[in-house]
Amino acid sequence: MPWEHSYNEALGIIEVTLTGVVSGEELRRGTEEGLALSRTLDAVRCMVDATDQEETGTILDLYGLPGLYDAGGLDRKTRIALLPPTRPELHELAIFYETVCVNRGWSVKVFTAREQAIEWLINESGSANR
Repeated sequence: MPWEHSYNEALGIIEVTLTGVVSGEELRRGTEEGLALSRTLDAVRCMVDATDQEETGTILDLYGLPGLYDAGGLDRKTRIALLPPTRPELHELAIFYETVCVNRGWSVKVFTAREQAIEWLINESGSANR
């Protein structure tokens, strides 16, 4: 299993870690598990750390993720911060994913530093897409 979910109770953040090769099917299954956890905990903040991810699904798999959010009943107040993979081509796919999500009304932002991502997640003032 190339993903791991945990809950940072102190910050109220679901933390997802992606490592190694993550296929499109695994991306979907991991997202569905994360959605279930979000519903169970009533959590609207998520940090996805993909810095150690080596491969990912296709561009179509990434394009389909916001549809899973809709189908899974994810709260529209949810913010998702993403620490992208270090490989340049996967970093570009992370930017694509951010754009797709924002275009569909989801608050998703790519960060290069964990501290900045956490600050954005817990900051309730201002625009969610800043």
